Amino acid sequence: MLLLSLGIKFYPSKVIKELPSIKTNKEITLGNISPEFNTIESYYTNSINLEISELDLSDEHKDIVDGYLLKIAELTKEYKSLTKELNTNGVNDATIDALIRNLQLRLQLLQRLKKQLKELKNLKTKQNETQII
Repeated sequence: MLLLSLGIKFYPSKVIKELPSIKTNKEITLGNISPEFNTIESYYTNSINLEISELDLSDEHKDIVDGYLLKIAELTKEYKSLTKELNTNGVNDATIDALIRNLQLRLQLLQRLKKQLKELKNLKTKQNETQII
């Protein structure tokens, strides 16, 4: 009986307050519209990141690289703006197409930059070989 009365006395009588609900403002992005769009967004963002990681960032062609990266930054800013538009206006074909075209354009620009840097490197190599002969 003594244990029962002690247990009742020390047992917490306050109701545990519910944890405050965490507001989850789930932002709509291209990737979470559908699994297909998630695949598309992942493909392009991974390809873009890969192209950037493979860039030769030597000082020799800094101006060319900086010009391309500036354009990429502008397109990234536009992509974020389009994502906000997707959240305010809702999902629509025009915005989805613009988001996909934006990703495609960024990847194409990086591929063009990579090709241009390779051509410049080959040109320099040929010039050096000509000077040696």
